[in-house]
Amino acid sequence: MMHMNSNSDIQVSLVINTKNEEQNIAECIESAGELPDEIVVCDMHSTDLTREIAESLGARVVLHKPEAIVEKARSFAVKQARGEWIMLLDADERATSALLDELRMFIDREDVNAVWVRWRFLFMGKFLTHTSLGYVRKPLLFRRIPYLQVAPLDQDCDLRKGSFETLAKLPGQARAKERFIHLAYPSMDKYVEKTLHYYSRQYAQDWLADGGRPNLAMLVMRPLRVFLGSYFLRQGFRDGVEGLIFSVLFAMHFFLIAANMHDLLKRD
Repeated sequence: MMHMNSNSDIQVSLVINTKNEEQNIAECIESAGELPDEIVVCDMHSTDLTREIAESLGARVVLHKPEAIVEKARSFAVKQARGEWIMLLDADERATSALLDELRMFIDREDVNAVWVRWRFLFMGKFLTHTSLGYVRKPLLFRRIPYLQVAPLDQDCDLRKGSFETLAKLPGQARAKERFIHLAYPSMDKYVEKTLHYYSRQYAQDWLADGGRPNLAMLVMRPLRVFLGSYFLRQGFRDGVEGLIFSVLFAMHFFLIAANMHDLLKRD
């Protein structure tokens, strides 16, 4: 798939942030089909074949210094694109043909600036559509210029204050009915490593930096509310045993955020 359009012909730019994603990048690009007129891969100096694979599929690769979280490179990546619309995917995300058809309809609407899409995420080999994460929406398609006019500087972004929250303030919000696929956690080990170990610590650091302080309610009541909300209110039970396991681990994530905050404060 090659996209060689001139600037005047570019309506949709597919933007992907990567670091060592040789196992995912090809399928991610190919899942977008013919919707994008150009492909921009913003790579954080991968040491595998990510860049070579992306270029072989017609992508224009730009480099960004390595960051601990992708939010700090998001607006930079979007600035490299030339399309009126940005289609934003992570390397472990996939569009579906039904979603692409729906997105084309939004592109033709002048009253829309951002399209929010739910995901079906992979957990322990099963795609979950319920639990708290089953209701998360991502601005998968949005207009580039309105975004850049409100996007914060990359250095001001963290896990809780990424550039997405600025998109939610724009006029012209829309929600897609179809979902995209997020190959997030194929195994429980992946969730434990990525979220419980790494992101729990990162969130704790961000909250402390913003003046937050841990308390007993954060250690006890918040994890309990998170579990009840994910498993019962968001009907995680409909996803079977995987929905139960995820809801418990999701609550554990919030417990570990508070525990890490205590730990970091004691070390200061």
